[in-house]
Amino acid sequence: MGRTQFEFVSGADWQRSVKQNQPPHGATQIRAGSKGDHSVARNGMATILVVDDEPMILKLCGNILSGDGHEVLPASNGQEALELLRSNTVDLALLDVIMPGMDGIFLADRIQLLNQDTRVILMSGCGSREITQVAGKENPYRIIWKPFKAESLLRMIGNVLGESEAASD
Repeated sequence: MGRTQFEFVSGADWQRSVKQNQPPHGATQIRAGSKGDHSVARNGMATILVVDDEPMILKLCGNILSGDGHEVLPASNGQEALELLRSNTVDLALLDVIMPGMDGIFLADRIQLLNQDTRVILMSGCGSREITQVAGKENPYRIIWKPFKAESLLRMIGNVLGESEAASD
């Protein structure tokens, strides 16, 4: 039997689903083995660092990714993420762009200095103008816009991890 993933929803259903660790009422379910199954790193499992200062998004992303078979390392800020990177090898980092203290762009650059093989995806609820102001016009990282569906997140992660595997072959 396949694992179940959730899509992002907003409002009270989303908050309730995070607290109860269950899919939001009315959310579309995606079964593993369908188009939503994009696990590709070592033996179908990647180690993914998720960094977001919003606890609800951090937990929901963790649920989606662990439900897809990935190992998730959650961090609520850039400093916490760097501490996790000192003792863990990470295949991919999923980073919120706008965070207090260290923003996601600066963190992404630090991660690349520590390990060029770690792939980075930025998450943002801001518009592209704000991202360009933070990241510059030559942003080398993929961006997924909030709110996003679980299937979109898993597809992007699968594509990015697939690109890194193809480059290492």
